[in-house]
Amino acid sequence: MDKLLSPNKQMKDVLKILLSIIVGGGGSYWKMEDRVSQLEDYIEIQKRKELIQYEIREMKRLEKWRELEHKMTIDSLNKMSD
Repeated sequence: MDKLLSPNKQMKDVLKILLSIIVGGGGSYWKMEDRVSQLEDYIEIQKRKELIQYEIREMKRLEKWRELEHKMTIDSLNKMSD
């Protein structure tokens, strides 16, 4: 009997656990939910930043390509006039 809990003691322990989950756990659930929401917001901001950085890189690449095309055209015209 020492190793086994009495049914009354088991019931009290179960009630204590349930109360701690309902009362104490409820607050921690909301804290966890807030943290998850903040993390989701952070991830969304990071995705936007990466997209903007990608677009800037692509714009620079396109600008360099156009400059190169322009230089090639100018060089061709210069060679034709020589």
